[in-house]
Amino acid sequence: MYQEFSKKGFSVVKNRSDMLACDNSKPILGVFYNDGLPYSKDRENSKELTGSIPNLAEITIRFIDKMKDKPNIFVLQVKSSKVHYVAHVNDITGLLYDQLARDKEVKITIDFAE
Repeated sequence: MYQEFSKKGFSVVKNRSDMLACDNSKPILGVFYNDGLPYSKDRENSKELTGSIPNLAEITIRFIDKMKDKPNIFVLQVKSSKVHYVAHVNDITGLLYDQLARDKEVKITIDFAE
């Protein structure tokens, strides 16, 4: 599947460093984890995850950097479904850390929009 995107001119990135280094002239497909992004607390406590998987804020900053010169032709939607999952199982730690991560991403987006 990823080869099809590459053939159509996308930069297919699968880790944090590739996302940060990819070319702004191409569309970007970022696939960083097999089952959605890891929970924020899990990511923070793992050097491997922190080094290889971007957080929501980093993804948002990268997208805004790519699109900032085209303000009238993009829509940004960043979805954080992990908050939903942890709420259903009453995981208060997971909920708080993922909500705080979401708050950082929202602030970055609002700051850009203003």
